[in-house]
Amino acid sequence: MAMAQDAQSVLAHILARLQEPESKYYERYGEWIKSQEGLEDFMFRIVRPEVWRCLQTGCRSMDACKAVGGDIKFEGRGVYMSAVLGLDKRVRVYIGQSTHIRSRITQHWNFRHRRDNPSLHYHAYQNSIFNTFGILATLPPATPGNQNHLLPGMDCPDLLLNILEMWFCLMFRALPSQTLEEWLPAGAGVRSKEGREQQPMALNITSPLDQGYRGERVWLDLSASNDPLVQDYLNAGERKRSEADFAQRQQHPQQVQQAYREAQKAFQEEQEQLTRKQPYIPLYQHRDPGPPTISTGVAVFAICMATFLGIVVLTSSKSGGPTPRPKGWR
Repeated sequence: MAMAQDAQSVLAHILARLQEPESKYYERYGEWIKSQEGLEDFMFRIVRPEVWRCLQTGCRSMDACKAVGGDIKFEGRGVYMSAVLGLDKRVRVYIGQSTHIRSRITQHWNFRHRRDNPSLHYHAYQNSIFNTFGILATLPPATPGNQNHLLPGMDCPDLLLNILEMWFCLMFRALPSQTLEEWLPAGAGVRSKEGREQQPMALNITSPLDQGYRGERVWLDLSASNDPLVQDYLNAGERKRSEADFAQRQQHPQQVQQAYREAQKAFQEEQEQLTRKQPYIPLYQHRDPGPPTISTGVAVFAICMATFLGIVVLTSSKSGGPTPRPKGWR
């Protein structure tokens, strides 16, 4: 009950702040939120029950994060969590969103994608003992014939996902301290079983509310963080690479979209090939191996030896047969 009250106060606080006319987010979110009757209740209903149980434990246990679970092969919109157990045995949390969760998580698993898209999340991923993904909330699919587009917030799912991600970032303490202090209401937040405030082990370094914004993106100041992993990330220059990579993607959005489409197509083709092969796998697994066959290496050796002997015989026959023995030979 306490956790639900905390979550409700945090969400209400976010929605109220976004509707303040002086807020920099008002133009994008304010009037839209006012037009969404029942938005807060709807957002609560799409959160998976396992999320509340994880938050109740303080969400700093890898076992609790693993228990969130969910369908990571979901092919629709939603918000997910990546929990990373570092080499220092600390659990750190990253919150993300996607229009296609399955493809997004597959990208996180791909070493080349992590190498080419540096971030604090991937820096932690590369310096980890174990990691797990969990699904926090999913949006109902908008398919022809259903009425899901009439649900609160579903007329603009991008903004809905941004608010959901921000809400979970605050609840899981996945943002730097200064952002938590700015957006959490007084007395709210995630506490441990003993009631102590959790120290954030944050891997999100930009505000989810800026997602999809075409203007200049605000990068949060990480210099005051007391997390050794963050300091290592800053000292290694990964932060500058992240910002430069983001700036390049902003300047060439069409190239980024094309690369994403190509990666998506390659992934789908691979899945289709696996699907086509699936019915034949049991046939090959249970097939009688039959009589033993000669290996390729042995066959090649036998052919070479036969060729050599043939040449020797042919040469001997052309020279008139074996050389006659000398006289007096006994």
